[in-house]
This record gives sequence, structure tokens and C-alpha cells, in this order.
Amino acid sequence: MQTNGTLWAWGSNDSGQLGIGTYITSFFPQQIGTATSWRQVSACYKTTLALRTDGTLWSWGANNQGQLGLGEASPTLRSTPTPTQVGTATTWESISTGMFHAAALRTDDTLWAWGTNSDGQVGSTTLSLDPQPRPTQIGTATTWQRVATGARHTVALRTDGTLWSWGDNSAGQLGGELAMYRHTPQQVGGATTWRTMAVGRAHTVALQQDGTLWAWGTNEQGQLGDGTTTNRPLPTQIGTATSWVSVAAGYDFTIAVQRDGTLWSWGANDLGQLGSGTSGGRLIPTQVGSATTWRLVATGSESAHVLALRTDGTLWAWGYNLHGQVGDNTTTSRFAPVLIGTATSWQTVVAYGMQSAALRADGTLWVWGNNQVGQLGDGTTTPRIAPVQLGAATTWQQVVVGEGHSLATRADGSGWAWGANGFGQLGDGTTTARSTPGQNGTSGWQQLSAGTGYSAAIKADGTLWAWGRGALGKPTYSAIPLLILGGGNPLAVRGGASRAVSVSVAPNPAHEEVQFPLLSANVPVQVLDVTGRLVRAGHTPSVSVRGLVPGLYLVQVLPPGLPPLTTRLVVE
Repeated sequence: MQTNGTLWAWGSNDSGQLGIGTYITSFFPQQIGTATSWRQVSACYKTTLALRTDGTLWSWGANNQGQLGLGEASPTLRSTPTPTQVGTATTWESISTGMFHAAALRTDDTLWAWGTNSDGQVGSTTLSLDPQPRPTQIGTATTWQRVATGARHTVALRTDGTLWSWGDNSAGQLGGELAMYRHTPQQVGGATTWRTMAVGRAHTVALQQDGTLWAWGTNEQGQLGDGTTTNRPLPTQIGTATSWVSVAAGYDFTIAVQRDGTLWSWGANDLGQLGSGTSGGRLIPTQVGSATTWRLVATGSESAHVLALRTDGTLWAWGYNLHGQVGDNTTTSRFAPVLIGTATSWQTVVAYGMQSAALRADGTLWVWGNNQVGQLGDGTTTPRIAPVQLGAATTWQQVVVGEGHSLATRADGSGWAWGANGFGQLGDGTTTARSTPGQNGTSGWQQLSAGTGYSAAIKADGTLWAWGRGALGKPTYSAIPLLILGGGNPLAVRGGASRAVSVSVAPNPAHEEVQFPLLSANVPVQVLDVTGRLVRAGHTPSVSVRGLVPGLYLVQVLPPGLPPLTTRLVVE
């Protein structure tokens, strides 16, 4: 667009995406029609959409998936080489196009979408298969308390005792609905008494405040513990006991501790993960040995080994041990608990895949197991078959491990990450792997979780964040914020008794800076985040957005003596 409101295009044109009335590639800019009222344009692949100042929406180019929004009941492979108005509405506010779908906002804050819906992108939200290498806030809630990640699904607990889930639901692991995927957090039932939860490969287990144990999802190995191998799409109580205090979920098995210090296990046992001394599986909770001093148990959604602490501070482990993840200085799988070293100051333990980590009471961090991509953080790719201290720091407060990467926090609130990073799961803004801990530029993390190619965390202010692989419902900047922030959110444009006047910014979404093509220079501009907090200030003709966390923002232009000019801005 030019400042006079004309629209120009050039480049590939095999589907008429230039809008110049032909299908011939253009090697120089050509004006699209004669209109001088264009104010926003969005193009992707072979489709183009644009808005005019009168609030009308226009589209042209490929339409094989109905992405032009022209209302065909069965979209054909035909294309439209000139701008065609989409419906008759005059209240369109902003637009965005995908490869085969499009989404737009109207001035009443409603969200509209059309085109292909192969991955749910025209439903309640859109999915992104691209890496998202920086932490991105999930919604605006500030009541998140705990989060757990499975192979392809996530479950989180709020301070009001409600449980929420999203992601893959092919085995009913989300609890509560039959959809294959759920793209945004949805409450699991109506209970407000959930206390904690654990997530396996494709099953979920949770404790309520009354000490009862519940499970749902895949059950082919009896990992739910209800005496069957039938999948359960809804939370199902396991037995009648009301004394469960701790629970952990592995690949296809479950481990839990009761109030009397006894340890129980059920599900798959081909690699000794139940700790029963045999290789036979269990369909109901079965006590492990006779000890009554178990305090904490840990495993991971992709793990077939278990770590456990006793009340005397000792560390015990068993199960699959190919890379030394059991930590007994061998690579022999163990079918019953074995003591790891002689230390009596172990405070917490975590496991995922074939990797283990633990913290001692003195603030030191210890790691062992698989290290082929540097996920142990010791600067090598050598597997460790017994716990080794990571560096000399004595201020570690929390550690979690995912599939090939690790996250940790220190007492000063700083966040650290290392290991694989192909999907941006380290959260440092890159996709470069690290074999030693590196600060990821964030702080204030209260509870961490890591999965397969992605990470999630809760900050001290109760906000929930996620980063890394954006597939299967893990939210990214382009999906969740744009969906759930409706008319009642801090980004709803308001101006006393009447709506504020909109302003055009370009580009939108933006990476580095935004420009104001229709405004004079030196007009004050401010950028607000989803809470209404001022995060950037400047003046026209351009304002930098470099360094802002990807997501949705409100831009306000403040002409002297005039009402504010406002618009929403997506920062990528």
C-alpha cells in the first residue's frame, strides 16, 4: 500500500493472487484497480485478502479450499484474479491469511474464520506446526498453579481446584469429550477439588483433596488401575481408598504413594518399571515391597524407569536402564528398587525418557542417563550411569527434564535451559542446541514442565506460558491469544461512551517495527500488553517492537487534542 491508499502487487501470479486481472507473473509493481481506500492487506501462499477504509473485505487468488470466503458450498479449484467483495459486512477490522484458510476480526470484537479445517484451524482456534522459540502466554488467566505435559497433551491445575487440559485426545487422555484434539484449555468436568495430577504417554491420573485417585485415557496396559484394559474418556475413580498423597505416570504405567508411606504400582511391567521383582503387568494398584517410608516418586510420560525418595533422604530407582538412567553405575535393568549411592540429602527427583535429574538439600543439581544431545548439561554427550553434579552452583531450586532437553530455576528466579532445541524448546529465542546450562532470558518461573519438543511453565504471578513445538494444540502466539481475548479483555478497544477510532499499522503481524503510513510524523505512540501495561512508547512514523514477547498487543496513537487512534497488533 502507498500513503495515498492505492494497492500494488508483483511476483508469482499463477492463481491470480496479484489481483491485476491476469495470471501472468509480474516483475515490477502493478496497481490493483483504481481504488484509493485500501487500509490493510494480507497475503499467504496463493491467496490475498484486503480491507478498505469503509470496513469492507475483499479477496482474490486461489480458492481450492474456500479460502476466499466467497460462500461456495463446495469450493472448486477455480481462482479469482481480481478483488471480489466478501459478503456485504462493513465492520471488518483486521485480517490474517494462512496457506488455505483465513481469519478476521470485526469491530464488535467477534472472530471469524474460513477455509480448510484439516487441523481445526477454522474451529475454536488455529494450530501452528511451526516452532515457537520464545515463551508465549496462554490466555490471560492468573490462577494457574501446576502444569504437566504428556507426549502430546497437557494438563494444568488452577488455584480454584479446577483441572484443564488440551492437545491430543486420541485415547481420551484429556477427559470429558470425544474430539481427537482440543486446541485450547478446556475444563475437565466440573469438579473444583483437584489437588495434583500426573500425565503419562496418553493417560492422565489425578488426586482430589479427599485423597481419592482418578484416572482416564488409554488403558491398554492397565495403567489406569481400574481392573480392565478399556480406555476411559472420563475421570474414573480407582478403588475406594482415600489416602493417596502422591502419584506419577510413566509411559504406560502408574506409581503412587499412600499416606502410610506404602508404594503402589500398576500397568506395563516389561522392563521392571513396576518394581515388583517380576516382569508381569498389573491391572490394579499393587503394593511394592513392604516398606512404609516412601515419600516421593517420579517418572516421566516417556519413561520406563522410576526414581523414589524415602523419608530418610535416600534415593532409590528401578526399571529400564539402557543408558544408565537408573543411576546404579550399571546399564542393567532393575526389576526391584535399588539404593543409589549413599547420600541422605536428596530433596526432589525427576525423570523423562532415559534421563534423570535430582536436587539435594544443599542446592546442588545432579544428572545421569542418556546424553546424546547434551541434555545432561555437563558439556559432553557422554551418558552417565551414576549421578554427577552439574557445575558448582548451589542455588538450584527446581529442575524438569523433557525429551532431550532440561529446564531449571535458581534461587534468584532466573531460568536456565540446555539440551536439544530444534523446536525452540529451550525458550532462548533460537533453535540451537546447548550442552551446558544457558540462561533463557526469563525470570519469575514458579513451576516448570517439559515434554517432547516443547515446554510449559507457570510464573509467580499465576500466568501460564508455553514454548517450543506448536503442534497438536500446544498454543502459539498466532492461535491462542487471538482466540480467547474477546470483547471483555484488556485489548477490547474502548473510549468512554463511544468506540475509539481505528488506525492503520503495517506490517501486522510485525517482527521488528511497525509503521503508520497515513499519519504525520512525531505523533506519540504507546504499545500495551494484554493486561493493559505499557510496554513500549515512541513516535510516528515508526515504533520498534523488537524484543517484545510474541503475542497480541494494543497500539494507541495519541494525536494532541484528538481522541486516541487504536488498533490490535500481533508481534511474531
